Amino acid sequence: MNSATNTAINSHKFVINNIELNNISETVTLISSKAKTIYPPFIRGGDMELIIEEILVNICNYAYPMIDSHRQVEISLDFDEKTKSFFLKIVDFGLDFNPLLKEEPNLELDLEDRPIGGLGIHLVKKLASKVEYSRKNYQNILSLEIHST
Repeated sequence: MNSATNTAINSHKFVINNIELNNISETVTLISSKAKTIYPPFIRGGDMELIIEEILVNICNYAYPMIDSHRQVEISLDFDEKTKSFFLKIVDFGLDFNPLLKEEPNLELDLEDRPIGGLGIHLVKKLASKVEYSRKNYQNILSLEIHST
């Protein structure tokens, strides 16, 4: 939520207790559906779905690389009426992993010459208006702002 204006009209929190690659789609659909009920004119739902999916895949692969780990993720969704923006906060309790430090992919290389990885977070940074990372109390915290139009 934008604490400076404090105009959030809707705030929702989702807790996923065992995030795995095979249940990401269900989580993405749930959050995107909620966003569309909060603000029906929301036309960037596909962008939000892609952003959430890419972040959750990174969490599964990097923050929780061990299958037997407790893979909890908390996702907060806020909407600011004044700016017509959604604010996502995605928190995991896994290994320290800042996806924003990932080197930008070289998009000039041929597809077969590019190393695997990095394109997802590149897309997230392009689609979101703002992306910030912090690590507090053994938690990875990714905060994003997504304009609704």
